[in-house]
Amino acid sequence: MRGARGKAMFVRSLRALDADPADAAQRYANWGFTWAVVTVSAGQPGSSDTRHVNRHPAYFRELKKRAVTPWIMWGLPKPEDWQEEAQNLFAFADEAKPYGLVLNAEVEWKGVPPEQARAFVEAIKASCKARGMKLALTSYARPRFHRTFPWAAFAGVVDLAIPLTFDRDMSFAANYFSSAINEYRERGFATLVPGLGLWNHEADRTKTPDELTRYLDMVPATPGGVFWGPASYGVGATQIGERVLRVVAAWKPKPIVPLVAAFLLDRLPGGRQITDLIFGA
Repeated sequence: MRGARGKAMFVRSLRALDADPADAAQRYANWGFTWAVVTVSAGQPGSSDTRHVNRHPAYFRELKKRAVTPWIMWGLPKPEDWQEEAQNLFAFADEAKPYGLVLNAEVEWKGVPPEQARAFVEAIKASCKARGMKLALTSYARPRFHRTFPWAAFAGVVDLAIPLTFDRDMSFAANYFSSAINEYRERGFATLVPGLGLWNHEADRTKTPDELTRYLDMVPATPGGVFWGPASYGVGATQIGERVLRVVAAWKPKPIVPLVAAFLLDRLPGGRQITDLIFGA
């Protein structure tokens, strides 16, 4: 998908990047991000209240000027009272003209009847389609551990899925990322990019550069990736650490190449060196 290639960040606060929209957009682009997922409706866990944040069209215009594709995100929409907030959100979309909408649906949707969830997703999809916008879902990393979530209601309707493959303490299996992606594919999600974490939750701090490098080395071939932080946490770059941002800037998603092509390349003179460059030695 053109609007979800390369690196992005989940942005909780645009103003945390910089108070000036042009400077904020330039800083974001300088980190090597080619798209952005900006929270504009933020639901509160256990509450029907929704905060409106980042409703600043100027930031979206400045991002586009720098070839950064902006998406908007609806954080924790509620199954019982989403209609009014959807109208409010799409009114802002008409002004900011984002590439797409990301639904961050989690615990609130567990146990919801499939037909109710499907009606919600199809209504949101229709509103997106009327505006030429794409629709994405971001949710739990491993569907097999969240069986009461209505995965089937979202699959086949959304254009993109973003499994939140965060870790809490840098202790995860080597197949963590591939298992998450495979479980989404098994449930009917065709286009995926991983949601990536910069935060070490157990230690309540940003990952060190070494931790982050080891974490990112395990990400399989993918067209892109979305990082949670530093602006996700509403703080500026200097509070996170330029060393970590340099790791992010240097990381490039491994390109997806058909395995048959790789198999054939390996058997050509010099082919092994080519596949090592593509996939990593």
